Amino acid sequence: MSKTIGILMGLALAAGLLAGQAMPPVTSLEGVVRNALTGEPVARVQVILSRDKEPAYHVLSDASGRFTFTDIAPGEYKVTGKKNGYADATFGQPKGDGDPIPLARGERRTGVELRLAPAAVIAGRVLDNNGEPVPGVLMFSARMGYNGRRRELKFLEYSVQVTNDRGEYRLYGLPPDRYYVTALPVAKFLNFNFFGHGSGGDPSDPVATEELTGVFYPGVPDLGQAAAVELRPG
Repeated sequence: MSKTIGILMGLALAAGLLAGQAMPPVTSLEGVVRNALTGEPVARVQVILSRDKEPAYHVLSDASGRFTFTDIAPGEYKVTGKKNGYADATFGQPKGDGDPIPLARGERRTGVELRLAPAAVIAGRVLDNNGEPVPGVLMFSARMGYNGRRRELKFLEYSVQVTNDRGEYRLYGLPPDRYYVTALPVAKFLNFNFFGHGSGGDPSDPVATEELTGVFYPGVPDLGQAAAVELRPG
């Protein structure tokens, strides 16, 4: 009997000690993904928390478009949503590249909303001066953005294609915006030395720099003469 009482007292003492210890605070983030056009929730979106441009956590949105991250390390994160058929979206767009969300230790952040727009497509053909298709041409889509306070042309790295044997290309997964389409022969791109412009030449050499000159739609060499392509969702 005394042995049983001793065991029970020991268990009660251990439970009391555990109860007296505060559980470590848990940092979490919750939100929802919606269709930018209809406002309807979007299921099975890959939601990514990135820190210092590197993915740190990822989950899938549920049937109601909701997502939850728990036990996150404190810090600043960008929240991005990705799903086939939609343009990638980052929290804080379209003002810029997205706003980072600061999370303090033990903070529970709620109400983060991502709005994914159905992706748009730019498709066409590249022809030479004789109207013949040109295969092996690298096609870029670019849009105006800001680098600090400076406005400049930014190329979308994920939307790059090479023309096929018919000179055809298809740039997909594009968010709604105004785009400039650029064509560049693959051979020029592969042979270009980004650190020395050309074959290890002087970066200030205008002749070497011209080796990477492309052509903007509708077939002009200068951005000032180029025509922008306006894309709506889907």
